[in-house]
Amino acid sequence: MLDVRDVTKVYGERGTEYVALDGINLRIGDGEFLCLLGASGCGKTTLLNILAGFEEPTAGSVTLKGRPINGAGPDRMLFFQDASEALFPWLSAAENVEFGLKLKGLSKSDRAAIVARYLKMVGLGNHAAKVPSQLSGGMRQRLQIARALAIEPEVLLMDEPFAALDALSRRRMHVELLNIWQQTRKTVVFVTHDIAEAIILADRVAVMNVGPASRVARIFSIDLDRPRHPGQQGFGALYDSIEAMIGGAAPGDSESERMAGARHN
Repeated sequence: MLDVRDVTKVYGERGTEYVALDGINLRIGDGEFLCLLGASGCGKTTLLNILAGFEEPTAGSVTLKGRPINGAGPDRMLFFQDASEALFPWLSAAENVEFGLKLKGLSKSDRAAIVARYLKMVGLGNHAAKVPSQLSGGMRQRLQIARALAIEPEVLLMDEPFAALDALSRRRMHVELLNIWQQTRKTVVFVTHDIAEAIILADRVAVMNVGPASRVARIFSIDLDRPRHPGQQGFGALYDSIEAMIGGAAPGDSESERMAGARHN
């Protein structure tokens, strides 16, 4: 689905260059759930922005089904940490989902059917008339997902979408996202610095080393049965292997990382 070849990203001018990414190679399969994992500053978001077409690589290439990515497009949807900034606050949940469908020129009846389908899929069927400020943080993220799915993108690009949620809401969103992914089988590229979150969600985890000149240090295949949890056999050993690869967790890590760490301390 996505083929990243020798991608390098350099910021600044000669004499003040900062090499953010240095020779990234990554192939992401159709329908795969891949997590980009690494400490802050390792270039995860930069790579995601290149996949979205918001930034151009300084060198190398990115293709989607063999087609070069040149700018943003409806075949790729980028999700933000704060759904409140992505949603239209003056529109209802249904109108937010309908917005992209209007731009596509679909009839009113077709739009209504699609909106109802995806609001139901994300568990917001009874909240169609509410505006975003009337929804919880988790509900707003689900609304952002419904709006993206409604226009049928090929790839979902998610930049730490649950980082602003409390621990309980994050765990619920993991379940919700996996249910949606299993129903739609969209290709997902999910950025996180949370080791446990990556193990819970992904088919594969691409670990990036800390920048400058970040690269994909190693890719882990996650062969644990779903649904996954930190107490599952093999979870702790995999967590330790990934943690060693990224150089250990820093103080103040997320709740799910602390929960996983507590299991084998």
